[in-house]
Parts: sequence; C-alpha cells; structure tokens
Amino acid sequence: MGIVLLPLRDSRREKFDYIENTMKLMKHFKTMQPKDTFQRLYFFTDRKTKRIDMEKNGKEVVKLLYDEPFFKRFSDQVLYDMLGGGSPEYFKRNEVIFINDRVGIITHGSVRVKSHDDCMMNPTVLCKYGKGKILGHVSDNGVTTHVQSWVLSYDDCTEILFFSK
Repeated sequence: MGIVLLPLRDSRREKFDYIENTMKLMKHFKTMQPKDTFQRLYFFTDRKTKRIDMEKNGKEVVKLLYDEPFFKRFSDQVLYDMLGGGSPEYFKRNEVIFINDRVGIITHGSVRVKSHDDCMMNPTVLCKYGKGKILGHVSDNGVTTHVQSWVLSYDDCTEILFFSK
C-alpha cells in the first residue's frame, strides 16, 4: 500500500496515464525477485577477509544453513567450525565459474558442467548440479576439475560457498 502523488496538471488524461504507469511499476517490483534475496550469505561476510564472520553472525548462519542440502547432516558445532572458512561468491546466468584449487558447495541456484573434449564449438553437457552439490572435490570423479570442463552458472543468481583445499 502506498501513496501516489499526482502531477499538478489539469488534464485528466495525463493524471490517468500517470496512475496507470505507476500501477505497472508497482506490479513489476512486486513480482520481481531482487538479486539480494539470493545473496543470503553476503550479509554475514566480513568485507575485508571475504569470509563468513562466525564471531558476529555464527548463530544466524548456522540457523540459515542447518536444514539445507549437504549441511543438514552436520551438528551445529561442526557447522560453526566449518563455515568460518567459507567465502561466498555469486554468479550470473552462463557465467564461467573457475574452481582454482578450491572446493565449493552450491547454496543457491545450480550449475551446468560442459565438456569441450569432442568439439570446441559445441560442448557436451556432462551434468547439472543443484543446491547442496560439491564442486572441485574428488567425489565427483574429476568432472568439475577436468581441464576440458567448463562450469557455468545455470541460474540468474547462483551462490557458491568456496573453501580452500
């Protein structure tokens, strides 16, 4: 609910157009999902170290991730100890994700892994990983770390929590 301020004009047509355009804008912003809603971990990150600040925000971060895929198997204390070393990163749709000797856990969105082993111009989709999947770890049989593989963000905003190996 809000107040619409009308222009100081006598023309009813101008006022009607103004109200109609305002209503369209309100509808657009009401249905839009801002990128910030997906950057959940960003608000708990120390800006200097780019790591999750567990001293300030530990309880909130554990509560946020406790029921998420991958994290729900751990106790609160293990999560508290583990998440302090995490550094969240955000990717737009079709953006290439470089693993670079890191391990990542997808906390929002999904990625596609493509291989250009056979054809450079038309890479083959190897798999699609979603929320809770691990990137850059030996558990995926080297799919995400292979030299001929590309890891691409599949959603408009993909959040990955990276850890150093």
